[in-house]
Amino acid sequence: MNDVSNATSRTPLPAQLRIVGWPDPIIDRLGFPPHHPYSELVWLPATGPAATLAWRRLAQLLEHSPDGFDLDVAQFAQDLGLGVGTGGHSIISRTLRRLAMFELAIFVDEQTCAVRRRIPPAPARHLRRLSPHLRRIHTALLASHDNERLGRERAAESTSLRRWA
Repeated sequence: MNDVSNATSRTPLPAQLRIVGWPDPIIDRLGFPPHHPYSELVWLPATGPAATLAWRRLAQLLEHSPDGFDLDVAQFAQDLGLGVGTGGHSIISRTLRRLAMFELAIFVDEQTCAVRRRIPPAPARHLRRLSPHLRRIHTALLASHDNERLGRERAAESTSLRRWA
């Protein structure tokens, strides 16, 4: 993949950006869906409000368009309250570069951006910066999410075994 998204790039965004899912079997299995409060409570202090909201919106749109979609960049920026500019120094450009910096998205080329469909558990370097209160929330949300995931996996296995019985 071409690293169009490096942090020093100030290339203006195209008017239309193709958004596709960024498949990752591990994060797709272990990560949190876009509507889960984990992205806001745990990731927002690291990524910031604009990037968190942009990721959530893009990931939700991918749920409805799993094969990807064309994004009107200026309209998306305006819909998020980030103005309408798409130049290299615009808020939406900085926001999308921030998603790439935190590995929630990657620019495949100048016209295509792959976005994670789920947000991964926060890495230790982010957790160290959280308040003790938010670290406790992270631990509780992670435990609850793991228990729910394990329950779904066991139910799926049980259903699969019954079909063979």
